[in-house]
Amino acid sequence: MLRKARDPDMPKGMVPPPALPGQGKLFVTVHTVQNVPKSDAAYGAAPYPYVIIALEGATRAAQARTVTRDKEENPTYGDKEFCFGVDNQAAEVARLHFKLFDWNRGKDDQLGAFVVNLADVVQQPLEQQSMNLIDPKKGGSQVTGTNGSPTRAVVSLRWSPASGPPAPMQQKPAAPAAPAAPAAPPAPVAPKSPTADTAAAPGSAPRVIHGQTRAVATAVPVPGAEADVGLLLSSENNKILVAQVMPGGPASNSNQIRVGDDLIDVDGHDVSGYANCSLSCILLWFLIQRMQSRW
Repeated sequence: MLRKARDPDMPKGMVPPPALPGQGKLFVTVHTVQNVPKSDAAYGAAPYPYVIIALEGATRAAQARTVTRDKEENPTYGDKEFCFGVDNQAAEVARLHFKLFDWNRGKDDQLGAFVVNLADVVQQPLEQQSMNLIDPKKGGSQVTGTNGSPTRAVVSLRWSPASGPPAPMQQKPAAPAAPAAPAAPPAPVAPKSPTADTAAAPGSAPRVIHGQTRAVATAVPVPGAEADVGLLLSSENNKILVAQVMPGGPASNSNQIRVGDDLIDVDGHDVSGYANCSLSCILLWFLIQRMQSRW
């Protein structure tokens, strides 16, 4: 195939896209290629060699391309650096695929190739390193020039990692935890001996002493909860107080409990002096049992 020197259709070089914010930078230089063979497609004519550098295995694939030299078996490409953007996390798996081509007006002929793993460059930069080219069309055999000498490319590679921590990766939200099973009601507290002031007749409703309205502390249970009997309780000065009587609830319908009442016993069980959340839950359990017997 006939070709003329410095053909106006001869392709020019190509640089990779710029690195993104937060990416490391891989700098690549192809200095020269030695002993470029003549391609079969050119019918023995002098080669028009160029090199394509392909970044593979990274988050974003990219390519660069040297200029095309005309009729040169030992082309030089100077000290131009190509810069590839690579995520720090991908530096251990990415690689550079160097491919030597002979330009033609029809389909360009690939003459040889070699691969450099980025992990090796991270450990040790390459400076003016001579790399042998293999022929992928001939089972990976060594490429040789017209004089029988191995075809080699002289390249330099250096890695500059991104500064600071890498950008966080998006993760799927964790599945919500299953709701905990309701705890079994605690065992009832053993009753104290009844006194004249606190005794209650067997089977009577919870007995209270009317008092004054006080500031409401944290109330239990929440209205509408599983153990709701229509009362909001609060604790103050080591006492269990009625903070609110819910209209239409069992406590309201009994007409025996008012806001500000001090709860002192339930079914004969003395609860005075034990105003805490755990005891409140016990008392509510007694109330529920008592109310259910009336429903």
